[in-house]
Amino acid sequence: GPFPGWVKSAAGLGANARDLVPYLIGRGKRFRHDDKEDRFVVGDLAAGVLGSFSDNIGKFLDKGKSVRGAEREDGYQFGDLTRGMVKCGKGKLKKALKEGRAARDAPPDANYRPGDITRGLIADLARK
Repeated sequence: GPFPGWVKSAAGLGANARDLVPYLIGRGKRFRHDDKEDRFVVGDLAAGVLGSFSDNIGKFLDKGKSVRGAEREDGYQFGDLTRGMVKCGKGKLKKALKEGRAARDAPPDANYRPGDITRGLIADLARK
């Protein structure tokens, strides 16, 4: 029979990870200004992941300020980062639930089943 959607999503994630890991390592090398393309140093992958996360910090701060009713130009207040991450995370959670249900071939209004969020996140990562 046909493969379930979550199996295809997991296969796509594996193929995507093959591309993602070298990208993150390269980003880590650029962070430490390494000009030797073939030289790997422990920490390159972690630096690449941190760099990718830090790209979103400004977005989270702006969203957090917006949640508390402040303008983008207003100064930082304690909690802005957390408020922004929670606000951005709610949308991603709803999307992951929807995609997780679809991956198990369930209708969009089906009850939650354990694994729906994981299937949805894997499906999303497989597309990137």
